[in-house]
Amino acid sequence: MTKLILNCCNNIVLKHYPFFLLFIALFYAFTAVKSTGFHQPDEHFQIIEFANYKLGKTEATDLSWEYGAQIRPSLQPGIAYMTFSILDLLGLDDVFIKTLALRLLTSAIAITAIHLFGKSNKDLLNKNYYGFYIILSYLLWFIPYVSVRFSSESWSGIFLLFALYYLKVNPLKARSGFIFGLIIGFSVLFRYQSLLFAFGICLWLLLIQKSTWEPFIYITLGISTTLFFGFLLDFWFYGKPVVTIYNYFEANIIKDVASTFGVSPWYEYLWFIFSSPSFVIGFGISISVVFVLLKNKNDLILWTVVPFLVIHSIIPHKEMRFLFPLVFLCPYFLIYALQGFKSLNRLKANLLNIFVLLFLVANMMGLVVIGSKSAGNAKQRIGDFMHENYKSIPVHVIYIGAISPYNDWPFSRNTFFSYKNVDITNIYSIWNVDFEKIIKPNMDNLLMLSNEDVTGVKTLERLDALGFKLVDQTIPWYDQKIIYLYDPDNNDNIQIYKFVKKVN
Repeated sequence: MTKLILNCCNNIVLKHYPFFLLFIALFYAFTAVKSTGFHQPDEHFQIIEFANYKLGKTEATDLSWEYGAQIRPSLQPGIAYMTFSILDLLGLDDVFIKTLALRLLTSAIAITAIHLFGKSNKDLLNKNYYGFYIILSYLLWFIPYVSVRFSSESWSGIFLLFALYYLKVNPLKARSGFIFGLIIGFSVLFRYQSLLFAFGICLWLLLIQKSTWEPFIYITLGISTTLFFGFLLDFWFYGKPVVTIYNYFEANIIKDVASTFGVSPWYEYLWFIFSSPSFVIGFGISISVVFVLLKNKNDLILWTVVPFLVIHSIIPHKEMRFLFPLVFLCPYFLIYALQGFKSLNRLKANLLNIFVLLFLVANMMGLVVIGSKSAGNAKQRIGDFMHENYKSIPVHVIYIGAISPYNDWPFSRNTFFSYKNVDITNIYSIWNVDFEKIIKPNMDNLLMLSNEDVTGVKTLERLDALGFKLVDQTIPWYDQKIIYLYDPDNNDNIQIYKFVKKVN
């Protein structure tokens, strides 16, 4: 069965690559449209809001603490600033269109980087496995999701691919060393932790390739040139000379501010790698990395990844998103290991076939979810619903707890997505509230409940008696079924009810 899959993949990639690439572009664009909101608040509050501030549409006092600490490099807010300015000139001032433009831009650059990096690995992989590798490079389920995120992690990972591609196809000399330094420098400038990638690559060049010292001078010069460009951007953004890379190191490493947001044991990233993509896919990735470590210790990609993982495991504060720059490299490890298992006895070959089948099923389910729901906990879907249905209609939102998207981020304001025609009311429960006193007759009234609030038939009967009708939910029902298999305790879905009339 595995051989049949490999043959099909080669037929698609080698014979019909332009059509395959067109399909990828359409799927990524569709994912960008559906993947509204942000995976993690920094994606919005440290990029979009910073750009909004530079456009004069918000105050510095409304920004996150990173602005005052001056630890955020301004390259990505600068890109958002330029994109928004161009769209404003074109008369496209809708904030949803503006953020979609950033996701589409990210997806286009990601597709280009994946394409080039894939080409550079053609001679390193068995030709029978190359088609499968290319398909996984684009469609390993979390890669399209990361590829549309206008986040520092995504852009850092994308430019890492560009840097690795350039290094593989160009002999390392003075000029090529400088250009490589420029490119990897942008990976660092998007996310300073990616300096560890440059460190790992340089170790590989020195210890494995036995390179002379001369190229390192030009690589350092290239990285320094990119960082100096970042310094000029920071001067423009903050209005004074600022060395954000030093401020970042001082705040998060020396003063350990990051640990105030939570600490985890050293092995947390190993658990993330094993569990977060689904246990089947995570197991495959984990085994493949170990396989490469045992069979090819001189591998460039391995040397790129290991220092990054080791140092991040030492740092107490850990988040899954910090691994996002690595996701584009997972297909390489998977296929390298898979081709290493080609000489197996019948029993082991059958077990491998079963695993590959389970892997593909899990991956397909992941693609369905990321291609049909909003980012992260999908709360921004509420904003999409409001934008689609109540853009100019007064609406009253009633919600329980902290599920409202309008005021759930306490220490910096969401000024970009403004809902001027929205009134909000927070209640404790639907069971002890006199809705006749809450309902506003001159507005459309919406009630938002989490799945946890809708406990069974009696709750549904109560809602029906109150006159509320289900009109939307943040996560489609079929995605909820898939997510339940992945995480039975997930409670991200929010149900949106509209007040129609009270049943007497």
